[in-house]
Amino acid sequence: MNTFFETDETFALRKKKDDQYDTENNLTACVEVLQHQLDKSVVFFDGAPKDGKLLLESALQDKKEEPFLVHVYTPLPSNNDISTRKIETFDGTLKFDGIISSKVFVHPKNTYAEVESFIKTDIIRSLMSRVQIHCDSLVQSVDESDQDTIVLNELPRRIYFPIQAKSNPILFSEYLFLEEVKETAIPQIRDTLDLVVMPKDLNDKVEVVAEVKEEERHDAKECETSVDEKGEGKLNMTLVGVLLAVVVLLIAILVLFLMK
Repeated sequence: MNTFFETDETFALRKKKDDQYDTENNLTACVEVLQHQLDKSVVFFDGAPKDGKLLLESALQDKKEEPFLVHVYTPLPSNNDISTRKIETFDGTLKFDGIISSKVFVHPKNTYAEVESFIKTDIIRSLMSRVQIHCDSLVQSVDESDQDTIVLNELPRRIYFPIQAKSNPILFSEYLFLEEVKETAIPQIRDTLDLVVMPKDLNDKVEVVAEVKEEERHDAKECETSVDEKGEGKLNMTLVGVLLAVVVLLIAILVLFLMK
């Protein structure tokens, strides 16, 4: 079962008692909300809903060796009553977006309802693993007093590899950060599963590397007017333009006076 689950949500950032943001707690809270959404979501197998009581073997004769393509659709609230909406103020927000892959191998005697549960569980488990790996890799900032910043948290992507490259179709998964290559995962796999794999056995094309806009990497303060050590703001382009216009006008008056 090949599944891709896409999310694009914005959440409120929550602070700890010491008035600091906790990355792991906030990311975990996002995953918990997504889990609640998945519980209410609708799963389509090969573009259509299926009766949860049916066995997979009922469709395997037509499938042959082709895997099922699964789509997960999250329902949106249907309440459009403006009077029930409210405006809330937050100290900060967290945008949680991306595409999560899932590959689930099931038995023909499994029902569609069981497979749906397996897929949703795998998506949440994968997200929680990424959050844990990411937070374990973070280095504590020396200066924690400045909270007015834009922080980019890039969770690792999922790669897949077979237990035995030729005879076994069952896949395991590992995670790589943006700057890491397939060779990075080989010692991790050997230490964890005692398996020897080659780079060619690793499939890192399922989840593509996200292209992050350069402005999203910058600190929020870089968008403000820079201030020198004396606290004097630099002249902006509008003021410079006005000064140049005044200088040109004075030169024109001086030239006109000299020509008389």
